[in-house]
Amino acid sequence: MSEKQNTLVYLESLIESGEVAEEIRQLDEQTLLAVRQLVDKILARERAGLDSLFSSMTHTMKFIPNMLLQTLTARYIEPPIAARITVKLSNKQAVAVANGLKPDYVADTSSYMPAYEAAKLLAGMQTKKASKAIAYALIHHSQTALAIIECLDQQLFNRLVDLEQIRTLPDKALRERLLEMYHPV
Repeated sequence: MSEKQNTLVYLESLIESGEVAEEIRQLDEQTLLAVRQLVDKILARERAGLDSLFSSMTHTMKFIPNMLLQTLTARYIEPPIAARITVKLSNKQAVAVANGLKPDYVADTSSYMPAYEAAKLLAGMQTKKASKAIAYALIHHSQTALAIIECLDQQLFNRLVDLEQIRTLPDKALRERLLEMYHPV
């Protein structure tokens, strides 16, 4: 994935609608990088102090049974917050909690995580649940889903992504990119 594409995926992950304005997409790579740096500075200022809060929550979560965490998470924690907490948990605990959540919640949460972190989470989950989460993400968070899928190894990609689903994706460019990546073993 090119640096410009990475930046667009990053910006899309920050907005609710998932689509970056066409005017932003038309910017050259250098200008787009400057926009990303500006956004990062704004976010750093807005998030000041929150990292220690999430670290405290992570430490507390180690003492709460997963079944209770799953109930509390699904009911009271929005996906953007869940994503910030998830990246601070050990992968083992994050996977244990994610396996008890609905696939759409996992997909929504993954859309707020760095792609490699989301891929690591999905790789550790039960295959059926991870596959459903990816299927949901491909429809509702397509560019983020593509970034996550690109972090999966080929064997895991083939196991989690359904070829028939790829063929029926409405986004032609996404469909073609995924078909290029799909190589049954």
